[in-house]
Amino acid sequence: MKLALVLLGLLSAAATAATPADWLTRPAVTGFVVDHEAGDSQQSIREYVPQGETVHNWTRMVTDQRFIDFVELATPQEFAEEMARSLPKGCPGGKASAVISLKVDGRNAARMRADCPRNPDTGKPEVFWIVLIAGERDMHSRQVAFRRIPTAADTAWAEGVIAATRLCRPGSKAKGC
Repeated sequence: MKLALVLLGLLSAAATAATPADWLTRPAVTGFVVDHEAGDSQQSIREYVPQGETVHNWTRMVTDQRFIDFVELATPQEFAEEMARSLPKGCPGGKASAVISLKVDGRNAARMRADCPRNPDTGKPEVFWIVLIAGERDMHSRQVAFRRIPTAADTAWAEGVIAATRLCRPGSKAKGC
């Protein structure tokens, strides 16, 4: 239960001034701009939306989060499973896919898809894909979300953004680092 409360608390907050040991590549999302960025000593958030939209009125969004010193609290798999278990509380009828464990740049990672048929705050459907990656100390996540039922093209685009996500480290030569 303590883990669930910690996870839920971290999901709702927002970039730290400290230099990270690792970070996510910038998402390759043509036509998107950063509309919101915030952080503190525990976490950071950066939200990308199509130019002309906002984090309050969006059709698609890419969200990067960093949870500082979090890898000691939960694995990416545990974090994703808690998100999946918690989904129906925030979205009645919400469902998540199976959580898939994988490696990203040699680090433990997990990914899943979540579908909310009607977000209680907006009255619209919301669907998102997420990848969680355990860095050296920090947990990193990238979400790709739609505020509608995604088409096959939307799904392919979202899965491509998630699959292209890499974990960078100082001196990394990987594209996007």
